[in-house]
Amino acid sequence: MDLTSKINGLMDSQQMNASDLYRAIKSLFGEKGISMSLVYRATSGKPRYSDEVICQIATALGVTEKELRKGTKYEEPEGIYRYNKKALMRIYHTGLQFLPSELEIEPGPGGKTHIEAQNKNKGKCDKYIKVLKGVISIVFTSTLNNDEPLSEAIEIKRVRKGDSEGFDATRPHYFLNRGKGPATAICVEYPKSY
Repeated sequence: MDLTSKINGLMDSQQMNASDLYRAIKSLFGEKGISMSLVYRATSGKPRYSDEVICQIATALGVTEKELRKGTKYEEPEGIYRYNKKALMRIYHTGLQFLPSELEIEPGPGGKTHIEAQNKNKGKCDKYIKVLKGVISIVFTSTLNNDEPLSEAIEIKRVRKGDSEGFDATRPHYFLNRGKGPATAICVEYPKSY
């Protein structure tokens, strides 16, 4: 299945059109939301699918990026979710109710994950990280705007090698490596979101 057909199928099931999708994206991402022309291209078979476009459309449709990508040429290899060239998560699938994963973030510009927040309507969701290498900052924000400057963060928690931190995963957050070398952490989410 191509991604355009999948997006249109999800829109149909929610009785949305391209204008509704655009409004949902703008309400979530504000001025950093993708343009109406990109929404139109994504829904009319003339796509320009960057990771950011896929992220914003998935969020506005209420699905994970993985769910949106599944079965299309944009699907990530099983067990790996790549945020960008400098950040990825290795997901270890288990039959348990929690989701264990390993987070790897390179230093420098782009060394961060997307802003995410688990859906509060699905109930409480906790996340726990244990840093194995380097230093990872957990940055809490007020929005799901991935271009929000670090200065706009509500709270930043630095977690060093050997330390751990747990938090409410329904709060918008992302992980950032501001160190000089690569950072790795074990991450556990309960209950798992997919």
